[in-house]
Amino acid sequence: MLVWVMWCLSLFPQRMQALYGVSSGKYSAQFILFDINSTMNILQLTENTRINSLIQRIHGVLDTALLKPRYRKEVEADPDLHCTHGHCYAASEALWHALGGMDSPWRPVVAKDEEGTHWWLTNLETGEKADPTSDQYTSRGKEPPYHAGRRVGFLTKQPSKRAAQILRRAGISAPIPNSNVPTSRT
Repeated sequence: MLVWVMWCLSLFPQRMQALYGVSSGKYSAQFILFDINSTMNILQLTENTRINSLIQRIHGVLDTALLKPRYRKEVEADPDLHCTHGHCYAASEALWHALGGMDSPWRPVVAKDEEGTHWWLTNLETGEKADPTSDQYTSRGKEPPYHAGRRVGFLTKQPSKRAAQILRRAGISAPIPNSNVPTSRT
């Protein structure tokens, strides 16, 4: 449906667009008048809803078994830490693969802060951020270190062991990645 709508939009360059949908059987034909800018906002809202849904599914499967030993010790020592603490690399990598990896406009970004490093995704086309573990900052009234971020690659071409576990637990099937995936080692 989304591809069909985008194709229809390409046929009419005017600001106001007419889209005629024809159905068969018990459904009748429809005539819809819409503003191209409103339509693009709706499409963006749909994408944001999809990303938020993926992030919620990822949140639902994060636990201490997925943490590296350093972060596991920190969480065990301080139960007030948010449940996403220490999961930013693997959660961002899982989200990146779920969004299409190199075939999507999303790219990994990392920044150093007083607690180590923080990972998230940035959309190359819109500049938007998708941060599955931002709650570890916002729950304490802090801002993630977005101002210090730099684009990088993940360490592996395929989902890492922890990212694959997150995807599997969350029931998310990631698209097969492009073979030209840049990593930090290439």
